[in-house]
Amino acid sequence: DRVAIEPILSPNKDGAYQMERYNLTPLLGFHGLSGGGGGFSEFTVMGEHMVHKLPDDLSFEQGALVEPAAV
Repeated sequence: DRVAIEPILSPNKDGAYQMERYNLTPLLGFHGLSGGGGGFSEFTVMGEHMVHKLPDDLSFEQGALVEPAAV
């Protein structure tokens, strides 16, 4: 499947994360920068909750802009 990921690393035990406001935790990190392997690798492993399937009518070029456009 073609997917986009949320690259934010946040500990599951943090209260903000549990309230789905994981972007507010002071323990925030990013996949490939703060751990989790190489962010520019051909393949990587992400938690299922951080992976979002791209619609079939969305091009790879558009899909590549999902995460940067969300910032």
